[in-house]
Amino acid sequence: MIVQNLASSNQANPKPNDEQCFHVWNECLKIISSKVHEQSFATWFKPIKTISIADNLLHLEVPSQFFYEWLESRYPKLIRKSIEEVMGQQFDVEYSIKKSSSNNNQSIQIHVEHETPQLQIKNPDFETKLNPRFSFKNFIEGDGNKFAKAAALAAAEAPGKTAFNPLVIFGGTGLGKTHLMHSIGNFALEQGTIKRVLYATSEQFTSDFIRSIKENKTSEFSDFYRSVDLLLIDDI
Repeated sequence: MIVQNLASSNQANPKPNDEQCFHVWNECLKIISSKVHEQSFATWFKPIKTISIADNLLHLEVPSQFFYEWLESRYPKLIRKSIEEVMGQQFDVEYSIKKSSSNNNQSIQIHVEHETPQLQIKNPDFETKLNPRFSFKNFIEGDGNKFAKAAALAAAEAPGKTAFNPLVIFGGTGLGKTHLMHSIGNFALEQGTIKRVLYATSEQFTSDFIRSIKENKTSEFSDFYRSVDLLLIDDI
């Protein structure tokens, strides 16, 4: 259930209830943090705020509709089980979407350095071309890229199983698009959700395609790119 009116909920709860709610959710977070990846915990659970707890109902606030949908699709059992473990009985969970206090979208610019990989499509035992220095953990997050990071992590947690497949990230220079792409591949490999990841620029992809036509090796080109589980193409 999504509750739109946060003001009435906050006014109806006395301070003792707030303290109890805060304590209960903190204990739940301790349980959850031991069962999910560190970055998943930081992205999906740390931003959650508590509102109230009463009548076997825990009321939580999430940053966006996207957060709510992802939590309900991926972690509903984990959240409810942690509450049950803390409280000793079953609890329902109610979510509210945080209302934005400003329409200004502030962006944090980051300087990204990466080597330009040279893709060799003739070698089936290819390298991923991922830069291990780029991860979700060291990604600098701001209002302008928060949603993109959340979507990227969702894609990394369940490659090919989200509503946005393919995932396309659009934005200005220096906002972290390349960083996020490498982070998706590194996270997915670390978690073992997939085995074959390839990062390439659009220029490299196009050059491989043109070369395959000139050399009459389009089948080899197709076989190579279709052999990967996760394809990351930069600067489209």
